[in-house]
Amino acid sequence: MSSGFQSLLHKDGVVRIPKLFSSDEMCGLRRAVFETLIHTDERRQYHEGGHIQWRTLCDKKWPAIIFWPALVNEELRNFRRNTKFVSVIRSFLEGNIRQMNNQLYLRLPGDGDEFNIHQDYMFRREIRNHDLILKSYIQTAVAIDPVDESNGGIEFFLGSHRAGLLELVNGDRSNLRRYEKSNRDLLEKNYKGLVFHLDPGDMLVWNLLIAHGSRANASDRTRMTYMNGFCDSAASDSWPSYVENGQLVELDAAMIPLKT
Repeated sequence: MSSGFQSLLHKDGVVRIPKLFSSDEMCGLRRAVFETLIHTDERRQYHEGGHIQWRTLCDKKWPAIIFWPALVNEELRNFRRNTKFVSVIRSFLEGNIRQMNNQLYLRLPGDGDEFNIHQDYMFRREIRNHDLILKSYIQTAVAIDPVDESNGGIEFFLGSHRAGLLELVNGDRSNLRRYEKSNRDLLEKNYKGLVFHLDPGDMLVWNLLIAHGSRANASDRTRMTYMNGFCDSAASDSWPSYVENGQLVELDAAMIPLKT
């Protein structure tokens, strides 16, 4: 993996890696998404895999996020072993690595789903070694569908990770799923906002502090992405191992912390 990607991540807080996966690989992932939906249930516990979060709009339920789908679908689980995927993760993180999230985002036309501008640090405050997690966490998203502004592509504010911790979302997260233009107005005074146009098979990598958010899908197209987050094992004594002593580790549900 080119060192230029690491430099861009350090400079901008996010980097796009184009054409990492083939169209056949993305067709396989797309098929796996629909297969996974059959095995999801909102009553399943988060740490069991296959827990689905629904979005309700105008009395209609829309599938929004599936948590730890790799635990209920072999193809999604096998993606952790894809040599290109592994190469990217190990190019940003050296040594022992833990996996901290595994999610499918569905973002369907008309579902009205959106995310307020936020920093992913808000999801990782249970980590004890805060200094290390700020330096050693990466979030990844693989585009299963084409992504742009019209179908709710994520907007990143380049360089905002250097501003430190920003209180963009209420402590109780009550405004997390409501896009607030006031946050954008505040950030764009100092940082350039950019929605990456992605083709299926492109991958985004970003760090814990870059501010980002997404508006509702206003198109007639789906915007499915497969997201996985990782960190240096020294930053956390929980979450499943991904690489240990140079070897890939199979996903272990017992290592996923309980969530309420």
